[in-house]
Amino acid sequence: MRTRPRILSLGSERGPLPHDPAIHPDDVGGGHGPFPEGRAVVTAIEVEGKRVHQAKASEVDTIWAKRADKVWVAFSVNMANRTVARRILAAPDEEFVVGDIVDLGRDRVLVHRIRTTHKTLREGTVPASDIVRVYGRIVRERTSF
Repeated sequence: MRTRPRILSLGSERGPLPHDPAIHPDDVGGGHGPFPEGRAVVTAIEVEGKRVHQAKASEVDTIWAKRADKVWVAFSVNMANRTVARRILAAPDEEFVVGDIVDLGRDRVLVHRIRTTHKTLREGTVPASDIVRVYGRIVRERTSF
């Protein structure tokens, strides 16, 4: 079994893995796989310098993957007269609940809707890996009495 370059990315950071492990035929074809840096999702496969959807493990030149141990969760935050976009990193299995208050840096946001790939929830719980966007509004808390 020969070794192949694997390119792993997280956001704007991209580069080859520190050590170049041999791959198993089951690793090729998309989906999740274990990498030395944690879990990853195979996003593309190169054979002879061209991107393909699937290939035999013996033909693969490069495997492109992105880290799956953290995911970006997008927020649309209503601030009375304007709506701003925010993003946070979360574990894929971290759950977001409609009606919950989430800390986004110096702002606290009350979640009132969560958009997934198939529907928008007005109540319930969704893991971060399934979220497309979270909608909420700024919570103004009293600091003095």
